[in-house]
Amino acid sequence: MRKVARGPALVVLGVMLLQAAWILTMPPFRGIDEFDHAFRAAAVARGEWVAGEAAEDGRGRLVVVPRSLVEAAHAQCDVLDYTGPDNCSPVESVSGGNVTVASAAASYHPVFYWAIGTAARPFDGATSLYAMRIATALLSVLFIGLAAWSVARLPGRWPLAGLILAITPVFLYSTTVAAPNGVEMSAGLALWGTLLALIHDQSRRTETRLLWGAILAAVVLGMLRVLGPVFILMIVATVVSLDWGAARELIRRQRRSVLVGCFLVGASVVGQAAWMLDTIVQEVAGEGRSSPKVFSAFDIVGWPLQSIAAFPLSNQPGATIVYPVVAALVVGLVVAAFRHDRTRVRKVMLASLAATLLFPFVYTLATLDSIGNIWQGRYMLPYGVGFLLLGGLVLGRHTKSGPATRVLLPAALAYGLAIAACLIKVRSDELSDNPATLSDPGWHAPSQVLLIALVGIATALFVHALAVRDHERGGTASVPRPAKLRPTDA
Repeated sequence: MRKVARGPALVVLGVMLLQAAWILTMPPFRGIDEFDHAFRAAAVARGEWVAGEAAEDGRGRLVVVPRSLVEAAHAQCDVLDYTGPDNCSPVESVSGGNVTVASAAASYHPVFYWAIGTAARPFDGATSLYAMRIATALLSVLFIGLAAWSVARLPGRWPLAGLILAITPVFLYSTTVAAPNGVEMSAGLALWGTLLALIHDQSRRTETRLLWGAILAAVVLGMLRVLGPVFILMIVATVVSLDWGAARELIRRQRRSVLVGCFLVGASVVGQAAWMLDTIVQEVAGEGRSSPKVFSAFDIVGWPLQSIAAFPLSNQPGATIVYPVVAALVVGLVVAAFRHDRTRVRKVMLASLAATLLFPFVYTLATLDSIGNIWQGRYMLPYGVGFLLLGGLVLGRHTKSGPATRVLLPAALAYGLAIAACLIKVRSDELSDNPATLSDPGWHAPSQVLLIALVGIATALFVHALAVRDHERGGTASVPRPAKLRPTDA
């Protein structure tokens, strides 16, 4: 029980420190399409759930937002080559100090935007954007904490190590931008973690809590973005394939909760589908006409690299060191899991990895003629985090402990250096290459010492969360569950 409580708490604290580092490093409105999402959030929080008419000279539709927000976002918006005047400057003034402006996110499902926009209502300009970022980070860390608490119930510390590794730099960065992507990734991670714990955990005392955690994660994942329902089906199918018998017994014991959960998730998915069909399809198709109708061999490498690091925009790489470090850690975990296990879990892990790599190509081929090549590597992360959790499960069942100190310390050092390098690179690039950032009074560049300190403390917390005490090495604190669950287990 100490492992279940201590490890997740340390992971959450570490993640929050890294989120703080990213929030400080990114200038206001510099996140990918962040001004679009901020405009949408401000409008929804003020009651405009359905946007106005299409913009005449810009992307998306017109929304009503405070003038101070548009003025604060103008420089970062105007420096981009794909925005129009209506996206970056007020179109016309309205009452109460508000103006109309175009937002490419104006037709997205409003619930997420209402949450972060409401948190920002007491503030003006760039300060309101920071409030949206903090709200997004807290919503994301709620699901990351749920995932960490869930996987800590699995054998050993390796599942928690897989979770930390699954929160790639671009995943973490996405949780600090005022946009739904980070919450979507975190909800996917939580759905994976809760379902794996439900299938493998012996204890019945937390079964109901885990099940409702999974329902909450699925409801949120289903409403945020178009591919959410697909990811829900893929995650559930992958986890259930690990142990069909355990899944049947769980449904039998929790029949009422499962039925209510299916209704809630179904309502979330139907609501998203109805909103999408009513307001988004024509706009997405229109935007797709300007996207390339082909994809190249570069995408075979580019999409996986984007899922590791790409910021502030999807075509801007992270620090060079981050790619070999994260790739080596991922490959090391997968190879170690493959070598130490010959059960169904290993096969499901490899199938999940194959699906993660192949899905972007299948999706792009299926939609190339209608919307063009719009895929970004981070889009797959709600599902793609799963094979690392499965790898951690395999190793945890085999070793009954966690990473050895001789492995953990060098890996943590390399990981910390890679994260710090990414933050310092973004800070340096903004100071040297972006005139909009240099003239922005709302941003104060954090010192490199501060960034290194935040990363160092976060990495130390991760190490402490994964360190195995002597009395745990014998496996008494984490015993693998039997192959099949007993219906009468207490």
